[in-house]
Amino acid sequence: MRIWLILLLTTFGNSQKVVHDRVRTPKKNDAHGEVTMGTSLPDWTDARLDGKKRYVETVLVIDPELHLFYNFNQTLLRKGLDMLMFSVNQFLYQIDVRIVVVDVYTDMRRYNMTLDEFGRWREQNVGSMVPHDVAVLLKLRYEGGIAYVDGICGRNAVGVSGFFPESPFEFASVFVHEFAHLLGLSHDSGGKCECRDWQKCLRIDGFERDCAVQALVDMLPRHECIQAPPSHLPHTHLPICGNGLVERDEECDCGPRGHCDNPLCDSSTCFYLIPPQHLYTIVILISILLLLILLNRIRMRCRCCPSLPTKVSPSPSSPSSLSSKSTTVLPTPGSIKRERHFVFPMIDETPRVLSLDDPVPAPPQIESSEGYVKMYPPLEPTPKSIRKVLPPPPPRRLDKSEMNTVDRLVREITSLNQPDIKPKKPPPPPPAALKPKIDPDPNPPSGTLKPSRTAPKPPCKNIRMGKDMYTTSVSNAAAFVDLRSDTVTTPCEEMRKVMMEAEVGDDVYGEDPTINRLQQKCATLFGKEAALFVTSGTMANLLAVMSHCQRGDEIIVGKDSHIHRWEQGNYAQFAGISANTTSINARGELPLDEIRGNIRVDDCHMPSTRLICLENTHNYAGGKPLSIAYLNEVRKIANEHNLKIHVDGARIMNAAVAQGVTVADLAAPVDSLMMCFSKVTYQSCNIFAQGIGAPVGSILVGSKELIATAYRRRKALGGGWRQAGVLAAAAEWGLERAEETTRKDHERAKKLAKGINQVVPENLHSSLRAVDENITNIVVVHTGGKLNPSKITSILQSHGVLAMAFDTTRVRMVVNRCVDDEGIEKTIEAFREVAKEI
Repeated sequence: MRIWLILLLTTFGNSQKVVHDRVRTPKKNDAHGEVTMGTSLPDWTDARLDGKKRYVETVLVIDPELHLFYNFNQTLLRKGLDMLMFSVNQFLYQIDVRIVVVDVYTDMRRYNMTLDEFGRWREQNVGSMVPHDVAVLLKLRYEGGIAYVDGICGRNAVGVSGFFPESPFEFASVFVHEFAHLLGLSHDSGGKCECRDWQKCLRIDGFERDCAVQALVDMLPRHECIQAPPSHLPHTHLPICGNGLVERDEECDCGPRGHCDNPLCDSSTCFYLIPPQHLYTIVILISILLLLILLNRIRMRCRCCPSLPTKVSPSPSSPSSLSSKSTTVLPTPGSIKRERHFVFPMIDETPRVLSLDDPVPAPPQIESSEGYVKMYPPLEPTPKSIRKVLPPPPPRRLDKSEMNTVDRLVREITSLNQPDIKPKKPPPPPPAALKPKIDPDPNPPSGTLKPSRTAPKPPCKNIRMGKDMYTTSVSNAAAFVDLRSDTVTTPCEEMRKVMMEAEVGDDVYGEDPTINRLQQKCATLFGKEAALFVTSGTMANLLAVMSHCQRGDEIIVGKDSHIHRWEQGNYAQFAGISANTTSINARGELPLDEIRGNIRVDDCHMPSTRLICLENTHNYAGGKPLSIAYLNEVRKIANEHNLKIHVDGARIMNAAVAQGVTVADLAAPVDSLMMCFSKVTYQSCNIFAQGIGAPVGSILVGSKELIATAYRRRKALGGGWRQAGVLAAAAEWGLERAEETTRKDHERAKKLAKGINQVVPENLHSSLRAVDENITNIVVVHTGGKLNPSKITSILQSHGVLAMAFDTTRVRMVVNRCVDDEGIEKTIEAFREVAKEI
């Protein structure tokens, strides 16, 4: 397909040249520049390079129309982008430019954005984006492209390029054209070069002059941002096979076909033809085989070397019993015999100890197979005056195992000679009346041991869960500023009185008036049809999942959500429901594009997606509240795919107070919601207590049909109440007194976070800093991975403050009714001591 390129040059107010390229069907005798699509790859090997590689970290932003074309299917979109970037890499690899796609942004909501609008959008969102050098907007079937000339490494490092899903690879030249503009090349740029083919001497489609490629190469050294190797390897968002960089899901990458210098790497798939570990095994086996062959040859050579026989005859100057004279007999060449075995002489005599008067024994003679007499070297006679009698060797001491064997044998032998004596029965214990008292005699008789009094072992209080969570345990917690959780509070006297006077009945029959009244109040408070009182938030979440889903269904939940991380995966244990997890961002939100991408298509091979689970406020994100706007966006996605939404709202009251809305506003976009009464903070019930939390209980709200199903599931889980109005009375009493003290807790939490950051020196902020923005009643201190949170909590405990080591990088503190302004000041001073000790 041949397409003509119309080149329109304009200048914007920032004096940066902008090049607008539009592609259309060619007309006869059209005088505009020509761009060839889908043809063979141009040969740029004649360009003079400086031998240094440049790396351009690129963000691809997907136009909403393009995302809709693929029906929000991330897999199909990635295939199209793979084909485009693979073809782009074929061009730029020749001039040592490596494209690294660090992110693909699919949450763009604006349609038909211009280059200026796209540039402003990037400036507004650059803080939340992955660090990059260039951002390119891909628009569906956009005819051409537009980009700033020399815009890379600056605020104008943006461009727009068309994307045709039918044949992405054919429009790679348009993408390369816009990339050349961003790197500084204008349509009239040229340079000096030498080419083998002067008809197309280093030209780039759409540029007017020869040597445009050389001009582009000469501009590369002046761009500082592309000189350093990429920092995201190997975890790039879109691996490009053939760019010479080993990225995610690649075993090797030796460049495109024709440039690959690794014979073991397949340049088309970026996988090894032979796995390296197999190759290493083969090399080791070959080396061992060669070594064995070499050793065998050495052994054969040693066998071929004959030994010289020695003929022994008596010495004429001495008796044959005392000395001998040996003569070496040289064999003739033909008399050498090859012996296959070495024969060692054996002496059939035992050694004996000689005295001074004993004669020296004659050496034994051995007849060899060759007829010669072989003997040991002769012993020369030694005068008696210098003879030395060797003492007999000392007896060897037996080791432990031998001693045990001897001891066992001795016992067995002696037991054979002993009569069979049965052991005596122990005397019967004395009657209870005669037993000594528990307290021993303080003055026992002399010669007897005084019995020791060992205290019984205390019960285990240090139960480890997760990463050092819930490990702080003290016996006198009341003496501390307890910031471990808002569940550590205890009922005050006024609440205990309300519980004692509660009107009760059998709730299984629906006859407990206090529970019925509490459930009706909660349904009205949250704007739902019905409510159900249950034992805990964990049970409420499980009932919601079991009521929305059937066995074999799937839920979408954040991997760090309380439902998935800290409730044992109970939906899988009890209901056979699986989870499709997503990440969570710093605001405690499930990214919208991940929610869409995790929704299963209607396929018999896959589970059916039924429910989206959110958390408000989000515990693991540091108590961040979800906004109504975000909940409405999730509601739109759920409506598009006929899904339900459940919210784990254990601290939903904190989310409402923090945003200045009602809990009904936060519950309106969702189908079911849970709130814990044990975590809700209430107004003071006496002058000593700052607030109060119910000892037990949570509420689940939703439609009548949902609550009826949850009621049946609660009974199956063993959660059928009887006269439980005494517990519901505490929740009902505190529910009317919640809002004001919750607001005070938030104020104290903000005061605590700011105070910590003030007392900690600035040079320690990278390893000890509290999050003081968008917080509720939870304060999170980040250590940056440089300090051990368990050590920080230990130092705080030594200064009278209890906190929780949330994970390996964070310390969590929850402001509750037991913490007043004095406790906040004490905690701030404790952190001052922490900063001194570290």
